[in-house]
Amino acid sequence: EGSMTATFTARPVLDLMSSFEYENLAPKTNYSLYDMAEEIFTLCGIENIEIDTELQSIKTLGLVKKTNCKNILQMISIAGMCNVWVTRSNVIMLKQSHTSIDDPVDRIDLDNMYKEPQIELDKVVRAVEVTYYTDLDTRQAVIIDTGIEKGDVLKLENNTIINTEEHAENVANWILSQKTYRAKYSANWRGNPANELNDIITVEDGYGQNKNAIVTKNELTYQGYLTAKTEARGRINIVD
Repeated sequence: EGSMTATFTARPVLDLMSSFEYENLAPKTNYSLYDMAEEIFTLCGIENIEIDTELQSIKTLGLVKKTNCKNILQMISIAGMCNVWVTRSNVIMLKQSHTSIDDPVDRIDLDNMYKEPQIELDKVVRAVEVTYYTDLDTRQAVIIDTGIEKGDVLKLENNTIINTEEHAENVANWILSQKTYRAKYSANWRGNPANELNDIITVEDGYGQNKNAIVTKNELTYQGYLTAKTEARGRINIVD
């Protein structure tokens, strides 16, 4: 009786980027998404970063109306077909998405769960439309259609660092490939603090299936014992 509870909230370095603004209205030459990412991080004074070298081969004019650097990082990640996350060592990772999820680093089975995992399916995507900009006032759209009759049409607009038709097609195909991870798993289990975001894990479900999925969220709770809520995305079985 009379005791007090102190709480605090820790935020990743990503949140600092929203305090810095950036603008570039003139096209740049021989400029890549890698160069742009480095420029943005330098402007924000952030040194703990790891940028995928594949972004060096993706060219851009670097056209951006005034906005904060956190929004620009999001534009770079989408244009570069990347995932962004912060490690427990406070390093910002900007890495192209997994091309395969066949090599899991951990397993969540029913023996480690407090109840069976919940599984939710996203809607089917039948087409993706990506707008590209030859300058800030001139834009065109690329549409990639899957041929599926029913489904959502996703539109990517206002990403002004996508500047060619080829680049827009690549991004549209990447979005379609990411939307194949339709199965959203939510597991309450004992937890493993070693797991990080973007890790690939195997999840056992109530049907006896073992599915590989990409970790998108981890919540750890300690109250004398450890519990975790892990969210992950994986593919569903396709039956002919």
